[in-house]
Amino acid sequence: MFLHFNDLKADLPGQVRRLADFVGVGLTDDEVDRIVTASSIEAMRQQAIDAGDPLAGFFRDGARGFFYQGTNQRWRDVLSGEELELYEAAKARVLSPDCAGWLERGGPVS
Repeated sequence: MFLHFNDLKADLPGQVRRLADFVGVGLTDDEVDRIVTASSIEAMRQQAIDAGDPLAGFFRDGARGFFYQGTNQRWRDVLSGEELELYEAAKARVLSPDCAGWLERGGPVS
């Protein structure tokens, strides 16, 4: 089973249900709601901070830096044009168009 961050962002309850179905676990609507709430960027950030921020030793600003905005492809804004060209060339060299598309955007896997 493949899960993509964009798909989780677009429909977290649906993806939670999809994962539960895949592993054969039935969930009530209340259980799905609790999982969705606990899986938010804000909740994960706070859980890490409450646990003593174990991420502080690895990431600048610890949990606040690691669980930053929960957005995808922000890296494109920090790479130079030349670096983006290198990325595109490497992507074309090693990935099929379908694979590259899924890695960048998510969606159904055929």
